[in-house]
Amino acid sequence: MENNYFSDATIYLANVILGAYGFIIMIRLILQLVEADFYNPICKAIHSITNPILKPIRAFLPRFKRLDSAALLTVVAFEIIATWITLKLKNSIDPNMAGLIVLSIGTTLGELVRIFTWSIILQALLSWIAPDPHNPVVSVLHSITAPILTKARAVLPSTHGIDFSPIVALVALQLTLILIVGPLHDAGKMLLF
Repeated sequence: MENNYFSDATIYLANVILGAYGFIIMIRLILQLVEADFYNPICKAIHSITNPILKPIRAFLPRFKRLDSAALLTVVAFEIIATWITLKLKNSIDPNMAGLIVLSIGTTLGELVRIFTWSIILQALLSWIAPDPHNPVVSVLHSITAPILTKARAVLPSTHGIDFSPIVALVALQLTLILIVGPLHDAGKMLLF
C-alpha cells in the first residue's frame, strides 16, 4: 500500500516539475517562432528561466531559421521522461521507445495547439475591455496570436467592424487536434507495448 503512495507521489512530482518547466520552454519556443519582443519583461523572465538548460543543449543542436531545435527537443524529452516514469511506476512495464517518442511528439503538438487556442481566447476576451496595448501580457498575447489571426483574416472576406478571424483560427486549431494530434496519440499508444 505504501508503495502505491510513493509511486503516486513520484509520478505527481515528475509531472509537475517536468510539465511546468517544459511548459515554460514551450512558451519560449513559441515566442521565438513568432519573433516576439524579447525586451518585454515576461519574455526576459522566460528567457532567464530557460537559458540554464537550453544554452548547453544549443551547443549540440543547430537552429533552423526561427525554430529553436534545442527547445523543441527538450520539451519532447521532458514529455518522454514524464510518460516513462508514469508507465514504469503504474504498470511496472518498460514501454517501447518508439511508442514513447510518437506519443510525446503528439502530446507536445497538442500542448502547442492548446497554448495558441487559449491565447486567442484570452486576447478576444481582453479586446472587450480595451486593455493598455503596452501591457506586457497584452503584448505577449498579441505576439503569439498575430501570425495565426493574420492568416485567418486573409481567408475571410472583408467585414467592417466584426473580426471573425478568431473563430476561423480556433476551428483550424481544433481540426489540428482531431486530425493530427489524435492519430499521433493513437499510434504512440499502439507502439508502447
